[in-house]
Amino acid sequence: MAGKVTIDLDAIVPKRDEDREVVLGGKTFVVSDVPVGVAAAFLRLRTDPTYTLTDAMIDGSVSMLNQSLPDDDKIDRAWFLSAVDGVTLEAVSDAILSPFYDRKAKLQKPAKQERL
Repeated sequence: MAGKVTIDLDAIVPKRDEDREVVLGGKTFVVSDVPVGVAAAFLRLRTDPTYTLTDAMIDGSVSMLNQSLPDDDKIDRAWFLSAVDGVTLEAVSDAILSPFYDRKAKLQKPAKQERL
């Protein structure tokens, strides 16, 4: 073997400085970490033509809200949709999913500029 390459994946996993909580439907949820289910919901958009951005926002939000709950307290899509309405769905989902959006933006490399 000519050499060894080490890829430090810990460098891209953020260390959180504080816990983050949201209150929805009278319940308090810890949404400090980003569970894999959030990314999976958004990745599904690329492979399933019947799955919409709204589906991903709902499923991602439910996954974020459930991350620290015991199995018997977990919420589902129906509970989530009963706690929001058509006017607030996007704003509530964006607030819940902001750690996912923020971390994803930090990981993306800036686009190369083309010379004309």
